[in-house]
Amino acid sequence: GKFTNGYYDQTLGRTESVVPPGWSNWFTTSYVRGTHFYGYQVNLNGFVFGPIGDPDYRQDGPGIDPASCSLRRIAEFWPTGSCLYSGDVFTAQAVRVIRQDRNRPFFLQVDYQAPHGDVAGPRGPQPATRNLRTASRTPLPRPPGFNEHNFRDKPALIRSYAPRKMGRRDLRRLSHSYRRYVESLRSVDDGVGSILRALRNSGKLRNTYVFLLSDHGLFLGEHRFDWGKFLPYEDSSSPFMAVRGPKVRRGSVSREVTGNIDVPVTIMRLAGVRPDYPMDGRSLAGFWRHPNRRTRRAMAITIHSGQVSESSASASAHAPALRYDGFRVGQYKYIRYRRGGEELYDLAVDPHELYNRIDARRYAPVAAYMRSHLYQVVGCQGSACRTALPKPPRPVNY
Repeated sequence: GKFTNGYYDQTLGRTESVVPPGWSNWFTTSYVRGTHFYGYQVNLNGFVFGPIGDPDYRQDGPGIDPASCSLRRIAEFWPTGSCLYSGDVFTAQAVRVIRQDRNRPFFLQVDYQAPHGDVAGPRGPQPATRNLRTASRTPLPRPPGFNEHNFRDKPALIRSYAPRKMGRRDLRRLSHSYRRYVESLRSVDDGVGSILRALRNSGKLRNTYVFLLSDHGLFLGEHRFDWGKFLPYEDSSSPFMAVRGPKVRRGSVSREVTGNIDVPVTIMRLAGVRPDYPMDGRSLAGFWRHPNRRTRRAMAITIHSGQVSESSASASAHAPALRYDGFRVGQYKYIRYRRGGEELYDLAVDPHELYNRIDARRYAPVAAYMRSHLYQVVGCQGSACRTALPKPPRPVNY
């Protein structure tokens, strides 16, 4: 799917044929507005071809794959067959790469577009045809923060933007959207399963680490927000990550604060590669070997630095893109909005962020600590960002 922001030519209608340095096999969408499930163009090792499939497809047809399409059929017949759903095509390419050489070390990056929506119509996530309506009875999750009742402890800025409580019509619409997300993710499940089977059949699985990552979270009714990703609450700011591989204990969970800057360093350390220059991240291998290990490294949470409008972005219309600075350290999260207002959460006792502790007497020492270290964390550069903070105080029992 999409490689990374900034890679593509920004000129409307232009395709990108460049292969970045270091890649021996390159297959990705070839233009900036490349999130399409049908009608997409791809860059295959510097050669652009497409469109593949019908760019004017409709979610339930016409223009979508037949229901008989499976990953096996795509692997056997693509690109000449009738099965063209982009997620399946990327899986088929990944499986081919794994099968090519059984002995050489390799790094493979597979970027699925699901469950993102299409950048053109139809909007919203597009499941593979075989997965349409397979989640029609899947209930919408309702965690403790869902359709939050009490907003009085939130900053005035958040209260002013908070939607009204959702009614039955809102919940029906949100349930339909959630089921579409689930159905579209099932093609990703299919893809991950196919990749793991290819690794096992080629004898590589026992010596391969598999990282599963999401780029961001998404509101689905938490804190009343029924869409969006730009606010600092865990539902949107804390993406998913899991690791499978040698010496990773099944079902183990680490609560250490990490970031995407840690992933490249981790992979390089596992591969025995020493970088040519200092890197900001750290290896995470010690945390899956010792899941209870904790450090006091802080991780900044900030958005829209510089002169950027606070107007709602189209990708987050129901969760405004407000400017804020904050950070996580251990069990605590602190946020300061640039237009006024603060939030402090103790995620060990309040993982759903229902109780803002910024004015709580018991948490006064914690609030003072977080305020005093805010700009040390968000303004750090180079090696200063790798410096552990002093041990945070604990809440006071009066």
